[in-house]
Amino acid sequence: MFRSNHRALPRALPRALPSALPNSAERGNILISVLWIIVIMSILVLGLNYEARSDIERTILFRDRARAYWLARGAVERVKYDYALSKTRAEEEFQQKSKYRYEFNEGYAVCELLSHTSLMSINSTNREQWNQLLSYMEIEEQERELIIDAIFDWRDEDEMERLNGAELDYYQGLNPPYFPRNGPFHSVEELLLVRDITEDMFYGRPGGKPGLKDLLVANGPNVSKFDINTAPEGVLMAFLDLDKAQAQSIMLAREERRFENVMEAGEILQLEANEKLSKFFTVYQGTQFTIRATGYIYDSVARYTVEDEVRYTGGGQLFTNLSHKDFTLKHVSETPNPDRSDGDR
Repeated sequence: MFRSNHRALPRALPRALPSALPNSAERGNILISVLWIIVIMSILVLGLNYEARSDIERTILFRDRARAYWLARGAVERVKYDYALSKTRAEEEFQQKSKYRYEFNEGYAVCELLSHTSLMSINSTNREQWNQLLSYMEIEEQERELIIDAIFDWRDEDEMERLNGAELDYYQGLNPPYFPRNGPFHSVEELLLVRDITEDMFYGRPGGKPGLKDLLVANGPNVSKFDINTAPEGVLMAFLDLDKAQAQSIMLAREERRFENVMEAGEILQLEANEKLSKFFTVYQGTQFTIRATGYIYDSVARYTVEDEVRYTGGGQLFTNLSHKDFTLKHVSETPNPDRSDGDR
């Protein structure tokens, strides 16, 4: 009895084993499931790693921007100090400049001195300025008259249309219709609403001449002449009929030493430009100006721009601060270049 049962067991075992093992199709499904799990886990790990690195980079950038801010703030105070020295010391090393550069342990700062007469006021009533500005943009004389009259009609308080102007009837006939300001411009961008002002005129062309947005200011004083020591590149080009290289030669010269009179700048220019130099430019002698400083951090793309409007009063206080602005957001859409040591000297 015992021996019979012992012989039967091996014969039953092979029949039971195949039902306990997966077939080839099931083994393939299991393998695919395992591979998918590995892929999903890898993606999760990579995603977490990317987020961790992004957080670290953002933290570093935030730290460097904070450092750049304080570099810019410190540079503003240093400019005040150097400006005050120029008022009391006659030595060459203390002469006023239009641009300063200061080195710090963690980075450097570039500062510009800007006067209120650096840009043309969009509310200017000087027809000769408008004519020169539009002439530089290669607009024919007849069309210039149309544009200037339209600008003046937009700004005046009456509904009397100038010879070549445009008033309420014209703007109400547009689709969609709108009303002219009949008052001073509130912003430079408002100029795009005026008849015959095109986007090419306003924005300029890449690599070409500057647009109106780079040459006009809405809240500036209505001046007849611009400061030769602080006028930006576009204003020099437009009102002296210069190319980019000629305008930059003037800017480089005044960075080393401010011009005492316009004829010092005229020594760099041709005779044709000298005629317009005395017509449109002067040397600003006021004590109220703006200091714009940008701080840069070595080996970092971080930078920060601040701007202080100040008035030199002398005495114990030396300066009165009139306003302060932060401009770090203006760098957000730009491609940062941390190696600016040559271009900003």
